[in-house]
This record gives sequence, C-alpha cells and structure tokens, in this order.
Amino acid sequence: MESMYMVKKAELNMEYLETGEGNHMTLQDVFGKAQGAPFTFGMAEILPSEGIEFDYDDDGAICICLEGTISLTDKATGKTSEFAEGDIVYIPQEKGKVIVWNSTSYTKFAYATYPHW
Repeated sequence: MESMYMVKKAELNMEYLETGEGNHMTLQDVFGKAQGAPFTFGMAEILPSEGIEFDYDDDGAICICLEGTISLTDKATGKTSEFAEGDIVYIPQEKGKVIVWNSTSYTKFAYATYPHW
C-alpha cells in the first residue's frame, strides 16, 4: 500500500447516477477498496431534484455540505432536516432506514461511508 494518495480537482470525473425521474445526481467515489481503505469517500452534486432515496441497510454515512442546501427526510418518520453549506450530518447504518434527499438548487457535498457502499 502506498503511504498517501492524492486526487487533484482536475482529476475528478463525476458520473451520472440513475436515481429516478425528476432527479439528477453525479458522483465519484474518490477513495475506497481500490486504495485499501476500510471506507468509501467521494464527492457528489445534485441539481434540483424531487427526491433521491438512499437506504442505509448496509452502511452508514457522514456527509459535509460544501455548497447549496438539501432537505433530508427520514421516510419512516417523515422528519425533515435542512442540510446547508458547512453542515455535517451522520446517518447511522440501520436496517430499513431510507433517507430522501431533495434539493431546489445546485448542491455539492462530500461523503464517507462505512463500510463500503
């Protein structure tokens, strides 16, 4: 294993993730299994979207909002929280947990999942 990995901004290659009609999300897993990491770390961008659902059956996530605002809604409880620039959120792994990500504008965030997603 190398002692350090670095990815320059120009090397990021965000890819479209199919998340359903009315949604638009791009992301890139930057570090993960390929580098021998026990987690996945990446960057994501969301354009105005109606509701991108992520389940947390197999992993938990920590995210930091870098730009914009996202509404995070727990599908089971209906509780919604705003996730804005500079905010950090931890979503624990839990069977059946589904969080719906909505955005009315461009939003960029970084994420780490454990274990890998």
